[in-house]
Amino acid sequence: MRLIVCAFLLTALVSGCSKEKRNLKKADASLKGVWELRLVSGTMLPPQPYAAGNENRLEFDGSRFKKYENGTPVKSGTYNIVHEPNAQDVICMMVDPGTFDEKIVFNPESDLRPMLIEIDGDKLAVLTGCFAIDGGARYDYVRK
Repeated sequence: MRLIVCAFLLTALVSGCSKEKRNLKKADASLKGVWELRLVSGTMLPPQPYAAGNENRLEFDGSRFKKYENGTPVKSGTYNIVHEPNAQDVICMMVDPGTFDEKIVFNPESDLRPMLIEIDGDKLAVLTGCFAIDGGARYDYVRK
């Protein structure tokens, strides 16, 4: 009986891990490319829209990234995507279950905060900072 229970638990553990890894690989593949900023909103400021061609963008290629402001590269380095089961630990705010459950962790030299991401087709939504102390922001990008 113990053998059956152990086999069941091991199967559940392995299948749960592989599903999470598949989701991370899917997020990583979906993230690759060039994303141009369209909207910034936060807790203290009114939403700030950005027109197409504004040259504020993120580029992801494999495990490398570049961040541009007005066409000028300002940050670059490596990143990893990890599963984040508790958004509140990252952005000091709860989100709907099943959303923003992937996190980009940048190399320490880049000096960028971790970002929770949600990809929907050609749209990338990013949450970063701490919303509880008016330091959080949402960045909406479109694939270029």
